[in-house]
Amino acid sequence: MLLSLQESQRNITSFIADNEKRSVAKTNHYLKKRSISYVDDLNTIYQNKYDVVLISAINAEIDLNKMNIVSDCVILWNQTELKEILLKAGFSISNEENRIVVLKKKA
Repeated sequence: MLLSLQESQRNITSFIADNEKRSVAKTNHYLKKRSISYVDDLNTIYQNKYDVVLISAINAEIDLNKMNIVSDCVILWNQTELKEILLKAGFSISNEENRIVVLKKKA
């Protein structure tokens, strides 16, 4: 939601693994003003192409090997342990600071 406050035209698709938290997020009044959608099934993200994928929690079964199909850019926030998996999946590190890692698909 904070990403949409910075840029009102930004389209955001989000997956929250916890059903209760996802239900609460879907009732947020910002959804009427901003383009934020919450998917119920994580597998639906593999059907689309995104400019950037932000992974901030790894409490779901994410197929990191499919990330190079979904996006050319992945940002890991507090998930640096996933870096090696994405490097093997065809990404390279573009920037790394503190607990944020930006990976771009190799050309």
